[in-house]
Amino acid sequence: PTVQKYCLVETDEITQTRRFKLPQLKDLLEPDLVVATLSTSRCLAQQLPVGHFTHILLDEAAQALETEAIMPLILANKNTRVVLAGDHMQLEPEVVSPFALEKRLNLSILERLFDHYPSNHPCKILLCENYRSHDEIVSFTSGLFYEQKLISSGKQPPHPTWFPLTFFTARGQEVQDVNSTSYYNNYEVGEIVDRLVELRKNWPKTWGKKEDTEIGVVSPYHDQVMRIRAELRKKRLHNISVERVQNVQGKQYRAIFISTV
Repeated sequence: PTVQKYCLVETDEITQTRRFKLPQLKDLLEPDLVVATLSTSRCLAQQLPVGHFTHILLDEAAQALETEAIMPLILANKNTRVVLAGDHMQLEPEVVSPFALEKRLNLSILERLFDHYPSNHPCKILLCENYRSHDEIVSFTSGLFYEQKLISSGKQPPHPTWFPLTFFTARGQEVQDVNSTSYYNNYEVGEIVDRLVELRKNWPKTWGKKEDTEIGVVSPYHDQVMRIRAELRKKRLHNISVERVQNVQGKQYRAIFISTV
């Protein structure tokens, strides 16, 4: 309801249902700030003159196909400040076509430009302070992906018995059903569920109130996600979030489990 106050919504005269509508020129000239998805930004390019916006900001630019990211940039001229915000060390654009992969369409415009400019170029800005994760997790990723430039500033309290970054093993193997392109590992499902139950029993007081919504599980595969959800339902743990990796960008949890399959 809060966001809808700023959306273009119309009511169908016959059915009296509300629906989103495409913007007209007058809708675009009045506001100082316009928010759109990359694909719907083509409506802006078809109606507004080049240079209309002083700034164009693309959020999560590392996940966007370059062909999508170009659409809002059509409106930029030499006086427009363009900001590509994102992290090319995280998720890349999801491309399933072998032909598109061959043409390197899984490379985002953010990553291509990041590699194009020298490391000390003023157009490249690294936000190096992390407030979300414990220092041990930040140190691990900083050394692996960010040339030790990432630092922890959040002072997150650790679990009293589990190390902040802990690896558990499951002696299973990945399985693929005949009519599926996905994979699952039943032994890993059992290991994840057991550890979730264990965490709930030993929830640290320093983490605040025990909330299942504070726990997240991610996996690259849909079949694994569905099997973990089914096992958690049996134990009445309905509020623990279990999602594919692509669906958790920008979310944060007190504890997160990664099921690699």
